[in-house]
Amino acid sequence: MLKYFQQYYPNKRHYSFITSVLVRISLIAFLYCGPLIAFGQQELPDQIPPSPMTMQFQKYGDYPVSQYTGIPDIRVPIYTIQEGDINIPIYLSFHASGLVLDEGLGFVGTGWTLQTGGLMSRTINGIPDDLVGIYPLLIPDFTWDYESRHAELKDTYENRLNDHELDLYSYNALGRSGKFLPSAGYLDSTIASQGNSFMLREDNIRLSTMGFTDENGISCLFGGSGREEYQDCIIPRWPGPTSMVSTWHLASVTSSRYPGMGVSYQYQRGPDQSNRAGWEYRLDDQYMQMYDGDFAVDISNYYPYSLPSSNHRIQTSSFRQYETRVPQKITFSSGYLLFYVDGARQLTKIEIYNKYNQLQRTVELDAVNFPNNYRRKLRAVIFKDALGLEQERYKFNYFAENSGIGGGKDHWGFYNATPDNGDYVIGVPNFAYQFYSLGNFHGGNLYYFGGGATREPNPSAAQTYMLQQITFPTGGFTKFEYEGNIDAASRPVGGLRIKKISSYIAEGEIAHQKMFSYEPGLPEVLTNSELYMEHAVTLLGDNFYEGRRTKLYEDAPVSLSPKGAPIGYPRVTETEGDVITKYYFDNGSAYTYERMNNPYFSVPGESTPLFKLIANNYQPWNFGNLIGKDISSPGYERKESYNYQDSIRKTVHDLVINQHIFPMWYPGTSGASNQNTYENSFIANHSASLFTFANRYHHSAIKRQTSMSVSEKWANGAEIKFTEDYEYGNPQYPLQKTAVIKKDSRGDIVKTNYKYAYDFISDPIYQQLADYNRIAIPIEETNKNVTQNKELNKVNRDFALFNGTSSNPGVAQLSAIRQSHAAAPSVKEITVDRYDNLGHILQQTDKSGLITSFIYGYDQFLPVAKIIGADYNTAIALVNQSLLNNSTTSETDMRNHLSILRNTLSAAQVSTYTYKPGIGMGSSTDPRGQTVTYEYDNYQRLKFIKDHDGNIVKAFDYHIKP
Repeated sequence: MLKYFQQYYPNKRHYSFITSVLVRISLIAFLYCGPLIAFGQQELPDQIPPSPMTMQFQKYGDYPVSQYTGIPDIRVPIYTIQEGDINIPIYLSFHASGLVLDEGLGFVGTGWTLQTGGLMSRTINGIPDDLVGIYPLLIPDFTWDYESRHAELKDTYENRLNDHELDLYSYNALGRSGKFLPSAGYLDSTIASQGNSFMLREDNIRLSTMGFTDENGISCLFGGSGREEYQDCIIPRWPGPTSMVSTWHLASVTSSRYPGMGVSYQYQRGPDQSNRAGWEYRLDDQYMQMYDGDFAVDISNYYPYSLPSSNHRIQTSSFRQYETRVPQKITFSSGYLLFYVDGARQLTKIEIYNKYNQLQRTVELDAVNFPNNYRRKLRAVIFKDALGLEQERYKFNYFAENSGIGGGKDHWGFYNATPDNGDYVIGVPNFAYQFYSLGNFHGGNLYYFGGGATREPNPSAAQTYMLQQITFPTGGFTKFEYEGNIDAASRPVGGLRIKKISSYIAEGEIAHQKMFSYEPGLPEVLTNSELYMEHAVTLLGDNFYEGRRTKLYEDAPVSLSPKGAPIGYPRVTETEGDVITKYYFDNGSAYTYERMNNPYFSVPGESTPLFKLIANNYQPWNFGNLIGKDISSPGYERKESYNYQDSIRKTVHDLVINQHIFPMWYPGTSGASNQNTYENSFIANHSASLFTFANRYHHSAIKRQTSMSVSEKWANGAEIKFTEDYEYGNPQYPLQKTAVIKKDSRGDIVKTNYKYAYDFISDPIYQQLADYNRIAIPIEETNKNVTQNKELNKVNRDFALFNGTSSNPGVAQLSAIRQSHAAAPSVKEITVDRYDNLGHILQQTDKSGLITSFIYGYDQFLPVAKIIGADYNTAIALVNQSLLNNSTTSETDMRNHLSILRNTLSAAQVSTYTYKPGIGMGSSTDPRGQTVTYEYDNYQRLKFIKDHDGNIVKAFDYHIKP
């Protein structure tokens, strides 16, 4: 974002405004890419932090943009935890998709979420998998002859030791998200050998029982005492309700590369959440009423929701309360964060401390309730310094914020301002029913069936309480305009999409504006009465007595937002000034849909019975991937295209059974009592109506980029083109690129081959890297000009074990970088001689033999000296480590003490550094003894850079000059 504004708005006043904005506004991108390959030739871990100016831009850099769902991502950064190679941003995010009526109270305010790291959760299907377990021998076989084995299916279903549906788990942490089935190994032994993980879309992470490790060896662990949320489960075949874990909050983040570092989480009780009671309408027809035949019986009494009568409104679920967990304390090496809640357990304040228990900053939330309802309105976020003095205030305004709301919602759950009728069941005005009475057939009668809810979308109502404006401390502000989602058939779809984002320096003085237009897609499921309707029961006895039970549900049986949003857009155009950018996404289906069936019965008079609809064959890789991008401006055009390959690697299935509990009369049948219920095996053997069922398939698949092409054209006729093709040669690591083939405009082809730690596992050092999943960085890369059949160069990254003991072999760390040119013997460009126990490099040597050593202070976490030309043992012997690690040592005393190195090691080049703990670098002194100091304002932002004589060489203004 800053780069754009420097290019198109070079005026300093504009630039100052942009640098002052902490809130970042973008669109969430659903862009999948493989591992990024971009390595330098001689890189080592960067021991000295970038300059505070660089860190300033890096900290508040632009966020990715995605237009596929049309939902803007609006964030207020609070703090970023940097712990070795662990990076955890703490921020508030606003989800502007529309007001969801049944959304919980939340922890911050309506639409807002506090992001602190992540969590793992699950959807319980059937019985919780960990309650009784899933075993292959008890999984019903779909090939059974159910016509003769209904009793066996019934017994299997009623067996409380059997669970035939898999729970679906989700994880979302540190920018990684996905779904998996931890119990799929019960269905397939080859999955069990992989730690029971069955990822629906494979990633480079390695799943464990309650956590994962990414491709850099960073591990997230979830759950544990005080970090779990429980859900009450009412299981028909289980004695009484039981409580099972449904959410596991992030417990810790650790790094295998920096073994002494990590982040830990503690939680407290959060606001109580609740769900409302559920309702449905039932109607029985197609039965015999006072049939005047061989069996002079009246069975209509056994159809309790029979016609003619009024609607039968049935409560299907009860009101429930849920206790949540929210952050209380996050601890890391350089400090900790404390979170405070009020009596209603709503977030009121965040305090940020350094490791010496010194308060650095406070973030307060100013919130009240919206009128006439319990929903919370976040009015402002206020940043205060360590003394409690206000430094910044960001104010928020919302659409219709002074209005109350009713109870109506559309099909997708968004508020639509229709009357609250006590339930959300739609009505079917002309439902056709039939029954027999006294030998006469009564059919084709029209009846009003169901409730009176209006579930059509209302974009104006859905905008209620959506963020309309952010006002910055500078007086500038950003406005948001939304519009309703629309499909390709011009039908309204629930929820909102962003239409325009406008930022102003002051009223009437616009800084920039983005406008969006969309090529609509199609929703996967159409919202009509049949979606909510199920012909749940058809009874076929020995004498073909029939009865049909029709149910009309409040909620659709499948998600109406299967891609995370009500609709996805295959093409989105973004206009900013005279720059037009078009984004193209793939837009395949998330599911296939089918109605649960029983091949041995049907509904009389219907060719397509409305059995229960289920979503099957989930394919999360099938949509939202960026496949093209066009950028045009006067005199310039750029086109990008991306190609992908997807393949299903493994499939398992569970069995979904819909059981119908229905009293039944079997008149005139020998051996049958007058009334039988589903528990009686006689009915199971003489009826084909107890169950509908379906196999539900789960796939584990990969989607990986196979190529990309880029072309650029200028008005003067100049043109550049290049392509990249990608190869993936290891089936055990299907997302790791093993080769990149580049072709430029001249037709020259260069191929780079990559090898990783798992290619060298005969060596225990590389086996350790593979065990810790440290597979992101290639161990070997070879560049070859294919056109000329000539090797250009080869780079090898050697690893060794450091800091081992008699009981611990040590940690595998980068020990050397070797490089060769034109197939010549390799030369060590640089060697690492020594690490400390926290993973910091203490000494390295370049190919000329020149030694560089590093000294750490501030409890060994921050580099305070870089010495070129002296070894570590010589340098460390000159300083008092206790003074360097003492929290009370002033910056002046630290600089004076470190000057010993410069004065004593006259042949070496010594650079030294001091810090303001929890804020940033305080000073840097070069080998000549010239000191540059960095001063910060009370908000811990870089204010001045001063030279050795105290002159200001750079100033940062975060406010608009009048």
